[in-house]
Amino acid sequence: NGAAQAHSAGGGETNLAFRATGFAGFNVSKIIRVLGGVRLVKSDYIEKLNPQARFAMQPVKGVTLVGEYRPTTNFVGAVDLIERNFYYDPDYYADFVSYDEENAFLAAIKYEFERFFEINGGVRYFGSDAYPYFTDASNLAGTTAPVARTGRFAVALTDVDFFTIFGDFMFHPGPMGMFYGELKLNRMNNDDGNAIPYHSAIEATATYSYGFLPKWTGEATVEYKSSRYADAANQVELDGWFDLGASVEYKISENVRAFASLDNMLSAEYQRWRGYDEPGFSAALGIEYIWR
Repeated sequence: NGAAQAHSAGGGETNLAFRATGFAGFNVSKIIRVLGGVRLVKSDYIEKLNPQARFAMQPVKGVTLVGEYRPTTNFVGAVDLIERNFYYDPDYYADFVSYDEENAFLAAIKYEFERFFEINGGVRYFGSDAYPYFTDASNLAGTTAPVARTGRFAVALTDVDFFTIFGDFMFHPGPMGMFYGELKLNRMNNDDGNAIPYHSAIEATATYSYGFLPKWTGEATVEYKSSRYADAANQVELDGWFDLGASVEYKISENVRAFASLDNMLSAEYQRWRGYDEPGFSAALGIEYIWR
């Protein structure tokens, strides 16, 4: 029915979400393949069976057209929320929340030239009757938060229609290094036409890395996000930002690397979350050990 639900185990119990997807398909012709199936999502509180459909067509070498109908049920836990927003307070939330992506579809085109580079572009849509988003903990109407706590974030639920046009370009690792760039034009509004808080209409990222000496790799990153609202009424607008970073690493062994990094090289002043300024220009040095 598209409704989101918050669930709390309590008493030391555990809630496990189970997902399983099954497909069967056939070739309509040498260049067209169709698949259909179902996706089962099950937990202690929910059991949903969503139909799935996929279409793929390769009219010419290197070009693939893809269409997907993929409604699903998602689970978001407290750990996921803290990773998304460091200022989120887990005391405001149950073990996890579930919400449906209704009438979800994807239509895309992909062009791949040998093993050198690939370009993808397309559109994506889904609707939801109760989509979770971050809100100031003092705005408790419709949230799962029990009490107000200044400076912290809770989760609220709202109806939403999400539509995005996306494009990305990847230059696969080779003698010229590796490049990846992505652009998204988003529209995420509720039934009243208001934008969902903390969702930018324009998002762009680009990363280039190059191994300039044996065991040495340099990387440069660029991130842009347009302005977005910090409240459901769209009365408070946060500025967008343009962030530039760079790093270099030296591979000491298969498990150990030394690195140096520069962040926010332009000293941009902005807030990802209302009330919390992001650090200005910063630098870091370190050694990382990877256990394998």
